[in-house]
Amino acid sequence: MFRLTAALGIAAFVVGCSGSPVTSPTPALTPIASTQPTVTAPPNTFVAPRQTPSATEMASLPAASGIPSLTVDIHCLDERWAKPTGPSAATDGAEIVWPAISGSDPQGQPYLATVVAFRPASDPQPLVVYQAPEPDTMIWIVAVRDGHYAFVEMNDRVFGPGGWRIMLVPARGANAVLIDKSDGVDGPVPGIALSDHSVVWTAVHRKSNGLTYQLTQMGFGATDTHVIDGADVNVRQFWFPSVDPVTGRLYYSTVEPSGPDFRFGLRSVDLNDPAGLPALLADAGDATQPAAYGGVLTWRDVNDNVLNGSNTVVVANDQGGAQLPIALSRVTNLSIGSRYLTFNEGLGNDLLLYDLRAHQLVSVERHPADLSTEFSEDWTLVGADLLVFRRTHEDKNADPVGPAEVCWAYLPQ
Repeated sequence: MFRLTAALGIAAFVVGCSGSPVTSPTPALTPIASTQPTVTAPPNTFVAPRQTPSATEMASLPAASGIPSLTVDIHCLDERWAKPTGPSAATDGAEIVWPAISGSDPQGQPYLATVVAFRPASDPQPLVVYQAPEPDTMIWIVAVRDGHYAFVEMNDRVFGPGGWRIMLVPARGANAVLIDKSDGVDGPVPGIALSDHSVVWTAVHRKSNGLTYQLTQMGFGATDTHVIDGADVNVRQFWFPSVDPVTGRLYYSTVEPSGPDFRFGLRSVDLNDPAGLPALLADAGDATQPAAYGGVLTWRDVNDNVLNGSNTVVVANDQGGAQLPIALSRVTNLSIGSRYLTFNEGLGNDLLLYDLRAHQLVSVERHPADLSTEFSEDWTLVGADLLVFRRTHEDKNADPVGPAEVCWAYLPQ
């Protein structure tokens, strides 16, 4: 139904010429009153996974290329929560957040104007934490950290072609705050990440000397806004911001012109150091989409374009050294927890993780091919020890054979 990367628009954004880094004033902060609808859960919110092989059936399936199985206790939400989910999700290890379908246009295409949150350890049911005032809004990118929620809204009718705004909900039940918005530039959709005290985001803005790509940080109290990195769009672009939740170090991808081609790399900065400056991770090479946890850093090798699936994932230390390459296939959407690395990969009906301690792939689920069970792109995530994924069941003739399921499990430490 959805394809998140199609909305990011890198192919339409050109890198060429020269320019210099710039700074920008503090974005205007505007409270946005959101409608908090009453959410009614079905009597039995949690149900056993359906269309999942039994233990006997799982044991009879051949291992994925000899990959050992990882036994975990999987829980799933009722279909009435799982079916209307949007194209992406986020987790901080305690909470799962996702955009949800809240309506459709005259052609039947879904609107994503709702943000839903769920704490598996304490919530009896998910909760709507934000409802956009414009019902035709599309929310694609979400982030969560310690009860703070940030997300990107898109709405061509309200914000103009390619228009967006970045919203922060500082707590459940609080009004959303506008922290940045587009200014008529039809560029890539912003990326966002949260530290334990701030929001970090990438965005393109129009300045007096041209278009500028910026990486900006703002405290949760709507204070201390500053530009971490900035450059003319023809000099450098910033992608995939990600914060190590243990060390507080920010990592992000860069794209720069290099003759007729492009040069790709990773930079990092310590968000806990007010005087910290971004540093290039020289050993990372052509890398993109960094993710880190507790000083362990991972990234995807670039396959021509930062949005293309990669065939190699690298695990390294926090400076990009001591690299361990992992051969995979068409990998996107990296995330890393205290022990396991997750990703989306084109390996059919298998849900695979990488065990950072044992240095091997492990299989969480294997499904017979005739079930046509698939794992939704941009939904297989890990935060600390919490694994999140969404599975669907369809036959090859597109006739539904089972409901969609939002699932989670606590991984061994």
